[in-house]
Amino acid sequence: MPFSCKWILSLLNRAIVKTVASLNSYEFSDATKAVYSWWQQLSEVFIVAIKPYYVDKDTFVPERTAAQFVLWLCLDYGLRLLHPFMPFIIEELWQRLPSLEGVERKESIMTSDYPSPVECWTNERVEQEMDLVLSVVKGLKSFSSANLTKKNNECKQEKVRHVMSVHGYKEKAPIWIQEESARKLSGFRKRVLENLLRLYGNSSVFRRNSPE
Repeated sequence: MPFSCKWILSLLNRAIVKTVASLNSYEFSDATKAVYSWWQQLSEVFIVAIKPYYVDKDTFVPERTAAQFVLWLCLDYGLRLLHPFMPFIIEELWQRLPSLEGVERKESIMTSDYPSPVECWTNERVEQEMDLVLSVVKGLKSFSSANLTKKNNECKQEKVRHVMSVHGYKEKAPIWIQEESARKLSGFRKRVLENLLRLYGNSSVFRRNSPE
């Protein structure tokens, strides 16, 4: 089974345990958060992770088959997990979910069993490895975003500098325009420094080389 499939099933198991425990103790807010968090991981991470299996029908055949089955399991379990919170909408969605060959389903989600944990799905090692992967991806996205912001700020800063360097600017431009231009330059520098601190604030090299 692909790594991403093991990961999402382990998360599903964790969500089931948390949701059932929260419902039994009447902590409905915690139950809602657990279900929402799992659906978020399913839609934002798992579905993206299995996309390469569908690029070419002649490759990743075993992985694609496993991913299809796991996705169906997730939708079936996920909808049943969510049913108490949104009964009418979830019933409609569950009715539209195709049945797998050889899998028996009841006529209504209302008469279906509420999900219970599946012990063999739990895999803490896979969860830890995926946490590391996601943290690296998040860091790369932040780095790319900060660099783009820095470049945009530098471009705007250069335009303001060019305007301020035009011959006769100080003599002809009103004081309020000159003050506004100076504030813009100061704001650009501040945003660049904030982005650098956010990215490298924990780096001893940056702290050593940054201006006091």
